[in-house]
Amino acid sequence: MLHEAKPRTANKLAAELGVSLRTFDRTLALVEEFGYTVWFDHSRWGYRIHSKDQLLPSALNVPEAKEFMTVASMFNGGPEIPLLLGVGNAMVKVEKSLPLDVQTQAWAASQHTQMRLGPMSRIRLPQEAVDRIDLAIQHHERLRCRYNALEEGRQFVFDLDPYWRLLRTHGWYLIGFSHEHGKMKTFKLCRFEAAERTGLKFARREGYELEDYLGNAWEIDPGEGSYNVRLRFDPLSAPYIAEEDWHKTQRLKWRKDGSLLAEFTVDGLDEIACWVFCRGAHVKVLEPDALRERVAELSSPALGRPYLGVLDM
Repeated sequence: MLHEAKPRTANKLAAELGVSLRTFDRTLALVEEFGYTVWFDHSRWGYRIHSKDQLLPSALNVPEAKEFMTVASMFNGGPEIPLLLGVGNAMVKVEKSLPLDVQTQAWAASQHTQMRLGPMSRIRLPQEAVDRIDLAIQHHERLRCRYNALEEGRQFVFDLDPYWRLLRTHGWYLIGFSHEHGKMKTFKLCRFEAAERTGLKFARREGYELEDYLGNAWEIDPGEGSYNVRLRFDPLSAPYIAEEDWHKTQRLKWRKDGSLLAEFTVDGLDEIACWVFCRGAHVKVLEPDALRERVAELSSPALGRPYLGVLDM
């Protein structure tokens, strides 16, 4: 009502809302708590909202606003998501632009549904380095990087042509062409000790998108080679496997004994080997032999250390 051009007194607003003047006063105070500046315009004889606060009301309806607020719950009370700390404030601004009746109904409905992320990396990259990386991606500028390779137990310096930042399980990753490795690679962002601008430009491949790089990767690193993977899950684990979409190429077939055949076409074996290894004795690798050997290596005491993943270069 306050957004509308029609001026209204407190008595008229209270009457249209069907509340007492005391309740109207409390409601007006709530509007101001949302960040609006409200005053009584004597020239028009009615309450008004300051022009700077007149955000255009969002076209979201109540079900849409409820889902929006459910997503917003990830940024309120859960673990901080590095590099997305401003999203919560942005979402509050969108909520404030909704009509109050939509806000109220959507907020009440969203309280019964929450979204929470899993564990996130505790290591924080300095904002200065993050800004340099973002500028380098935007302007196609090569970076001189110092990176902690945990599995190798060393730190190395290399040049990187940065392409994308990607948020996946446990944190942020930086994907680009590594001149150390001579190919596109995925690196965990929090392991960069430094990222300095070189002033050198690189020619980004025309039309090359993130999905082109990921291909049929099991998660975030396509690795080497493409493989047709066939797994058999025992009757105990089969129902749990069947109820989820693990990969975009997934093909499932139930067997008469209650076991489940699962087939995938994946790029690289390191990531899916770790996933299979975590399923223990409930899964058998039917093919390829290379995957069976890789899983056996993960379970070998000769490794002398736990498997840390393909990204620990």
